[in-house]
Amino acid sequence: MSKKRRRDPGTIDTQLVEIYEDLANESGEIRLRAAQSLLQKFSVENSQSKEKLRDVLTRLVRGLCSGRKAARLGFSVAFTEFLVQHLVDGAQDVSTRLSFSEVLDLLIKQTEIGGKVSGQEERDHQLGRIFGIEAVIKSGVLFSPDPKNDSWSHILDHVFELAKKKAWLREECGWILYKSIQNIKTKTRGEIYAQKLVDKFIENGLAKSPEGVATWLGVQSAFPTVSLPTSVWQYQNPLHRKEKAALSKILKDASTSGAPKGEANSKVAQNSTWSPNLHFAWDVVLSSFLQPDIVTQAKNTEAIDFTDFWTEAVDNGLFSASASDQRKYWGFVLSQRVFLIAPADLISVVFSKNFMRCFMNQLASSDRYLHRNAEKVVKSIYSRLETDSSIAMTVLACLLKAPHGCVNFDQITKTKTVEKLLPQVDDKNLGDLVQFYAGIMQDPNTQEEKAASLDRQIAADHLLSVVRSRQTLTDTESSMQSGPTLFVKKVLALFAQHAYFSHQQESHLDNRSIGPSISDGTRSVLRSRISSCLTHVLAKSAQPAHITYDLVHFIRDLEKKDGDFKLLFECDEAVNKTINKGWTLLEKVHSKEAIAQGSRKRSLSAFELLHNLVLLQIYNGDADAVGMLGDLKSCYDSLFKHKSKSEQADSDGLVEILLGFVAKPSALFRRLASQVFSTCTSDISDSGLQSMIKILETRESKTGQEELFDEEENDGESDDASDVELMSTSPPNDEGDPVANSSADGTGTSEDDDDDDDDSTAAAEELAAFDAKLAQALTTRPAMDDVAAANNASSSDEDMNDSQMEALDAHLSTIFRERKKQKTLKTKKTQNKDAKEAMIKFKCRVLELLEIYIKQEHQNPRAMQLLLPILNVIRTTKTPLVSGKAGDLIGTYFKLCKAHSVPDPEVLNTKMIFELLRTVHQQAAVDGSNAYSSACSRASLLLVKILAARDRENLRAVESIYGQTHERFMLDARSRVKPSFFSEWLNWSVSARKS
Repeated sequence: MSKKRRRDPGTIDTQLVEIYEDLANESGEIRLRAAQSLLQKFSVENSQSKEKLRDVLTRLVRGLCSGRKAARLGFSVAFTEFLVQHLVDGAQDVSTRLSFSEVLDLLIKQTEIGGKVSGQEERDHQLGRIFGIEAVIKSGVLFSPDPKNDSWSHILDHVFELAKKKAWLREECGWILYKSIQNIKTKTRGEIYAQKLVDKFIENGLAKSPEGVATWLGVQSAFPTVSLPTSVWQYQNPLHRKEKAALSKILKDASTSGAPKGEANSKVAQNSTWSPNLHFAWDVVLSSFLQPDIVTQAKNTEAIDFTDFWTEAVDNGLFSASASDQRKYWGFVLSQRVFLIAPADLISVVFSKNFMRCFMNQLASSDRYLHRNAEKVVKSIYSRLETDSSIAMTVLACLLKAPHGCVNFDQITKTKTVEKLLPQVDDKNLGDLVQFYAGIMQDPNTQEEKAASLDRQIAADHLLSVVRSRQTLTDTESSMQSGPTLFVKKVLALFAQHAYFSHQQESHLDNRSIGPSISDGTRSVLRSRISSCLTHVLAKSAQPAHITYDLVHFIRDLEKKDGDFKLLFECDEAVNKTINKGWTLLEKVHSKEAIAQGSRKRSLSAFELLHNLVLLQIYNGDADAVGMLGDLKSCYDSLFKHKSKSEQADSDGLVEILLGFVAKPSALFRRLASQVFSTCTSDISDSGLQSMIKILETRESKTGQEELFDEEENDGESDDASDVELMSTSPPNDEGDPVANSSADGTGTSEDDDDDDDDSTAAAEELAAFDAKLAQALTTRPAMDDVAAANNASSSDEDMNDSQMEALDAHLSTIFRERKKQKTLKTKKTQNKDAKEAMIKFKCRVLELLEIYIKQEHQNPRAMQLLLPILNVIRTTKTPLVSGKAGDLIGTYFKLCKAHSVPDPEVLNTKMIFELLRTVHQQAAVDGSNAYSSACSRASLLLVKILAARDRENLRAVESIYGQTHERFMLDARSRVKPSFFSEWLNWSVSARKS
């Protein structure tokens, strides 16, 4: 048995071994460094022998055939640069250089497959050969100026042989040949080499293959003057109009079929496998449309444009109804690329008929085979918008506009695609956006009233979403004529046009047809959206009065204009006279606000804003709003017509109006009331504060609500007065205003829960009892106690005499009267619950107004009269929400009144403050929660700080009051003062002593 000869360690070049090892490293930096080391080791200056060069070349080719992850990348770089150094070129010394034939023979021999090998090994050798051929082409040494040099033809023969033998390698072979055009372009005989390349495609029957199309277009672009055959493509152009069907078929069948039937050498091997990677020929064709070559386009005036290509090859090819999932997959991949690189004016072409159908279907359900691909298309749109927001309007129009898109795109696809796209519309396109949605509102592209109403509502919601996405609204002269502010004004005008007016003719100002008439429900939605927009305006605009003024004036101007619009609001002559007076006052306020300065300007602006909203409420049909105009006139006379600055303005009427606004279930009116109230806190009188205190002292029940709004019961049934309706909070409003119900704010009691349980469990029993009584009265079912008698009696009406019929009527009347009483009880129970929730919400909003007052007027002695009512609210309410807000209000008051921020000591009545302090201590002794005790302590310390600021000696009397309270705490069992009341006093005393 022979033994293997042990290799002499001295003959091993360890440095070379390390270089070969590093060439296969996954790090690109290490691979490049190893290639550089190899070239330095075998440089021309080192005078290496041919034999040594062949050994290195052999090792590099074997590396190309390696199946290691990064081996081909490293070895192909080294192989390319090695050929550049050592391949014979021109008159160089052949004894120290390798000839092209030697290199090619070595490459073919080393990549041949002998005997039986595994499929993976065969694949590795074939890939090694194609990588080697690519390295030879990249080296450029085979492109010799010598006309007798036929190296290019030999290389092409090997490439086409491999492409025809192995279908799965055809795209790679075509890619190498296509990229070789850039190498040829720089050579002396470049046109000859390009002509040879095209001839080889035709000779091998691959001219009308995806690789052939890409190469043809590449040669045509790189060599505009080259003479290409006319027998393959009409006018020598694959993009000619008459060739679009053939081109579509070639690209559609990429990686699934070979050359078309009837072509030369039709026995070319067919592709039998599908690749998820899009064929590179698509990118080449796309680039000719999206980045066209000027010379080529000028030469081929009959070339198809991008729209024709997309419709024929993509929409009717990859996305057709009969297309396979694999082709639709390619279509989505292609769409992603187009969205990223296409010019803005070509984006709309992509949203073609079949694409939109497939896109929406796949996007609608995660169970669809191509759902993730459809999502990637959406992500590609978002990616494009990050760098080019100008296409947002185009994309929205394509998604929402008929015939291919639909307004309810998000609802159909169950996504938020449109919702996320809307905020991306740039300021320059906001005007076009309003015009687009105006078209949808005007003509929803459907004659079905229900569908039209839905489309209009969705359009309104979309515009509202864009309004809310604008975080700032400026009020400069220039911004009012452009940008987000102008956009908001246009949106409000659009909503108002359809919400408050009816079209008199089936035409519009721009002579476009109108769809089904706008329903009352749609008008109600539009009015709600106006309210939502104005809520945003109040929050984001520095001068919201300007926008609301333009809105009401738009309504007024359209009302007076003779045209196709008629105002829906109708009133008698007396009301109309009152409204006209209101308009006169508004114009006066607006003109004064324009020239006013400082605080007066802010007050006039707030009053103007309030006046605008009252007028808008009149157009909404609010009967109470008409009466508010008179109150506003009185408020104006009181607040802005003083004869001297010393006169105190009477703001009671304004307070009553604002309280009426906060009673409404709308975030707009709550925000409006807060904004107006903040401008007039210094003018609030004692009676104005008492109006708010009265609300806080009212019971949280239907009785309290009736007392507050002067309601009276009518025959045991609930009164449907407008004030009660305004307080109803059952349906949540569209602004997201929270409804103060038992589950949301913790106001529910066990009694309420028991009532609900009784209602649900007793309903079936009551109904069964009613049916039993009715059946017994009608003798349709025997009574349980008189079965025998009932069996012997006739149940027909014909057998009853008059006395029996009268008895039956009396019996039925009694049954229905009892049933009515039961329903009345249930109705009252529901009304009581709604009234309680309404009163809770009302109190919370009044507390919010008082918080504004405290923050701005904490140095006003008048604010101290709020302490006892607020403490009473905390003690008596059963609602944690109300108690918490009231406690926070006391805490805010305490924090704001610091050493130099207390009421002016010179105008304080010390005796009154001491009396108030004693009352607070008496209240602290009443049984209450921990929150109540803490509020009492804060109120007491607040008064102590005020007294100490007036005179430090007042602390002696304060110490006496605390001592008396502590004495009652120790000796009187009825005293419920919490220990924390005294500990907080001691803590404050320590800090006060240090200061």
